[in-house]
Amino acid sequence: MRACARATCLLINDGQREEAERATEKFIEAFGEGWLASHAPLAAFAWQNKLSQKADVRMMAEINDSLNSSEYLEEFDHFLSGKWVAVVGNSPREVGRGLGPEIDAHDVVIRFSTFNTLPPYDKDYGSKVHIAVNNAGGLQLLSTAKTENLPKYSVTFQHSGSVFIVGQKKIQSVYDHLKSGIKMIALPISKWLLLMEKLSGVIPSSGLLCLAYVKALNPSLSI
Repeated sequence: MRACARATCLLINDGQREEAERATEKFIEAFGEGWLASHAPLAAFAWQNKLSQKADVRMMAEINDSLNSSEYLEEFDHFLSGKWVAVVGNSPREVGRGLGPEIDAHDVVIRFSTFNTLPPYDKDYGSKVHIAVNNAGGLQLLSTAKTENLPKYSVTFQHSGSVFIVGQKKIQSVYDHLKSGIKMIALPISKWLLLMEKLSGVIPSSGLLCLAYVKALNPSLSI
C-alpha cells in the first residue's frame, strides 16, 4: 500500500493530474477510500478533485495544506532568524542540574517528541516550547507531550514521495492541534537530501535535520 501511495504522490507532485487521478482511483479500488486519509498529499488531491468526501480525508487535506504552506515556512524562517536558540533533548542526564531558568532565558526553545515540561521537570528542563519536532509519522506524538504550553510550530520533514503517514485514529488529534493555532510545517525534502549527502548516505533524524536547518538560516546562531 505504501509503495502505491508513494508512486501516486510522485505523480501529484510532478503535476501529472490525469495520471494521478487514475492512480488515486486505483488506490481506492485496491485499499478502500478510508486509507486515503493516511497519506496527506493523496488525501488533499482526492478532496480537491472530489474523489472523496470523507471527513478524515478533509481533515488530512487541511493538514497537508499547512505542511506545504510556503507562507508558513517563510514565517518560520523569519521567526528563527538571529535568535538565541536552546535545543532540549529528553535524556535524563539533566535531572538535578537546575538548568530550567537558563533554558527558558533563550529566545526560542526547540523540543522533541514526547517532551515533559511539567513540575518537577521544569526546574531542570524549563517550561518554554516554541518548536516541537517529530518524524514524518509522529506529529500525533504532540498529544502525549506533558506540557502546559503549546508550541508555535510543529515541525517534521518531507520524505520520499512527500508521503506523510499518520494512521487513521491519530488524524483527529493532529487536526485538533492544527485548529488550536499550531502551525504545522514540513521542511523541504531538498534539505533532507542535502544533509543525507553530507552524512555519506546516512539517513538523518528529524531532530538533526531541524538543527541543520536552523543553523543554515544564520551561521552565527547560538545553539
